[in-house]
Amino acid sequence: MPSNNLTDLQGQIERITFTSEETGYTVAKIKVYGRRELVTIIGNIVNPTPGEIVKMKGEWGNHPKYGEQFKIVFKTSVNLMGTRFFPLLFTTHYLSSESITHGT
Repeated sequence: MPSNNLTDLQGQIERITFTSEETGYTVAKIKVYGRRELVTIIGNIVNPTPGEIVKMKGEWGNHPKYGEQFKIVFKTSVNLMGTRFFPLLFTTHYLSSESITHGT
Protein backbone atom coordinates (compact mmCIF):
# COMPACT_ATOMS: atom_id res chain seq x y z
CA MET A 1 0.00 0.00 0.00
CA PRO A 2 1.60 3.31 -1.02
CA SER A 3 2.11 5.61 1.96
CA ASN A 4 1.25 8.72 -0.09
CA ASN A 5 -2.42 7.59 -0.13
CA LEU A 6 -2.66 7.57 3.66
CA THR A 7 -4.46 10.22 5.71
CA ASP A 8 -3.13 11.67 8.99
CA LEU A 9 -5.41 11.65 12.04
CA GLN A 10 -4.72 12.56 15.66
CA GLY A 11 -7.01 12.35 18.66
CA GLN A 12 -7.56 11.20 22.22
CA ILE A 13 -8.95 7.75 22.95
CA GLU A 14 -12.29 8.19 24.69
CA ARG A 15 -13.33 4.56 25.00
CA ILE A 16 -12.37 1.07 23.89
CA THR A 17 -15.21 -0.80 22.18
CA PHE A 18 -13.26 -4.02 21.61
CA THR A 19 -9.68 -5.20 21.87
CA SER A 20 -8.05 -8.62 21.38
CA GLU A 21 -5.11 -9.27 23.67
CA GLU A 22 -3.87 -11.99 21.31
CA THR A 23 -3.80 -9.96 18.09
CA GLY A 24 -4.00 -6.34 19.27
CA TYR A 25 -6.96 -5.71 16.96
CA THR A 26 -8.92 -2.85 18.48
CA VAL A 27 -12.08 -0.89 17.86
CA ALA A 28 -12.08 2.42 19.73
CA LYS A 29 -13.72 5.84 19.75
CA ILE A 30 -11.50 8.92 19.71
CA LYS A 31 -12.11 12.63 20.08
CA VAL A 32 -10.60 14.57 17.19
CA TYR A 33 -10.12 18.33 17.45
CA GLY A 34 -12.57 20.13 15.19
CA ARG A 35 -15.01 17.22 14.94
CA ARG A 36 -18.23 17.18 16.89
CA GLU A 37 -18.76 13.41 16.87
CA LEU A 38 -16.36 10.74 18.10
CA VAL A 39 -14.43 8.92 15.37
CA THR A 40 -14.30 5.13 15.22
CA ILE A 41 -10.81 3.75 14.67
CA ILE A 42 -9.96 0.14 13.86
CA GLY A 43 -6.64 -1.64 13.68
CA ASN A 44 -3.82 -3.08 15.73
CA ILE A 45 -3.13 -1.10 18.90
CA VAL A 46 -1.11 -2.66 21.72
CA ASN A 47 -2.59 -1.87 25.15
CA PRO A 48 -4.92 0.98 24.13
CA THR A 49 -5.73 3.28 27.05
CA PRO A 50 -8.57 5.80 27.41
CA GLY A 51 -7.00 9.26 27.60
CA GLU A 52 -4.06 8.26 25.41
CA ILE A 53 -3.37 10.66 22.56
CA VAL A 54 -2.64 8.85 19.33
CA LYS A 55 -1.26 10.01 15.99
CA MET A 56 -2.15 7.74 13.09
CA LYS A 57 -1.88 7.25 9.37
CA GLY A 58 -4.57 5.26 7.68
CA GLU A 59 -7.56 5.15 5.40
CA TRP A 60 -11.18 6.18 5.80
CA GLY A 61 -13.78 3.53 5.09
CA ASN A 62 -17.49 3.01 5.49
CA HIS A 63 -18.66 -0.22 7.12
CA PRO A 64 -22.17 -1.23 5.96
CA LYS A 65 -23.35 -1.81 9.55
CA TYR A 66 -21.14 0.48 11.69
CA GLY A 67 -20.65 3.47 9.40
CA GLU A 68 -17.55 5.65 8.94
CA GLN A 69 -14.31 4.18 10.34
CA PHE A 70 -10.63 5.06 10.20
CA LYS A 71 -8.48 2.00 9.47
CA ILE A 72 -5.08 2.40 11.12
CA VAL A 73 -1.96 1.53 9.14
CA PHE A 74 0.62 3.28 11.40
CA LYS A 75 0.12 4.56 14.95
CA THR A 76 2.22 6.32 17.56
CA SER A 77 1.37 7.67 20.98
CA VAL A 78 1.94 11.37 21.53
CA ASN A 79 4.05 12.45 24.48
CA LEU A 80 2.44 15.55 26.00
CA MET A 81 5.82 16.76 27.26
CA GLY A 82 6.83 17.39 23.65
CA THR A 83 3.69 19.18 22.49
CA ARG A 84 2.02 22.52 22.85
CA PHE A 85 -0.33 21.01 25.46
CA PHE A 86 2.40 20.79 28.11
CA PRO A 87 2.72 24.53 28.81
CA LEU A 88 -1.06 24.76 29.18
CA LEU A 89 -1.12 21.89 31.67
CA PHE A 90 1.80 23.38 33.61
CA THR A 91 0.23 26.86 33.69
CA THR A 92 -3.11 25.51 34.90
CA HIS A 93 -1.41 23.60 37.72
CA TYR A 94 0.90 26.47 38.62
CA LEU A 95 -1.84 29.10 38.72
CA SER A 96 -4.00 26.90 40.91
CA SER A 97 -1.26 26.39 43.49
CA GLU A 98 -1.85 27.79 46.96
CA SER A 99 1.12 30.19 46.88
CA ILE A 100 -0.33 32.02 43.87
CA THR A 101 -3.89 32.00 45.21
CA HIS A 102 -2.91 33.47 48.58
CA GLY A 103 -0.07 35.65 47.30
CA THR A 104 2.60 34.16 49.57
